[in-house]
Amino acid sequence: MKAIAGQTVEISEGTLAVSSQELLKDIKPKELKARTIAEGSVFVMGDNHKHSYDSRHWGEVSIDNVKAIYQLTLFSVK
Repeated sequence: MKAIAGQTVEISEGTLAVSSQELLKDIKPKELKARTIAEGSVFVMGDNHKHSYDSRHWGEVSIDNVKAIYQLTLFSVK
């Protein structure tokens, strides 16, 4: 999951919302105050969100530090 400049990210009661659109449930931490992503930055979360150390912990990432952008899932195992 990613959020780009101008979008708002919030976790409330374990539900992740980006710009008021609910995307994931059962997220930890259960609460994250709403924050608007700054110009030139992105908010990133790992696909294994229950164990990922990501923007929820260390904040936004400068777009200059992004090396690749996810575009396609070939297969998924749940």
